[in-house]
Amino acid sequence: MELSNYVEYESKKKSYGAAYLLWIFLGWCGVHRWYTNDNGFAICWIIATILTFLDPFTFFKFYIAFVIVEWVAIGLRVKAINDSALLDLKRTLK
Repeated sequence: MELSNYVEYESKKKSYGAAYLLWIFLGWCGVHRWYTNDNGFAICWIIATILTFLDPFTFFKFYIAFVIVEWVAIGLRVKAINDSALLDLKRTLK
């Protein structure tokens, strides 16, 4: 394996720990989704946060459901990004 290929793989790889820490501390504004290049979902997080502040009684239950879904989705998204980066590395080595 060439060093440049490995460096490229490492630069594309995402960290589970970083994604979950971003979600815990800055999840209300979708930073964890920006980190995993899911810009559409990041914007959804911002909209959900604004709606929850505007009408907390109506939107809080949806916000909580969104949080529960994200708990699982973050790990799946990071795994998909890392698997894709590894597949790209294997293709360049052939």
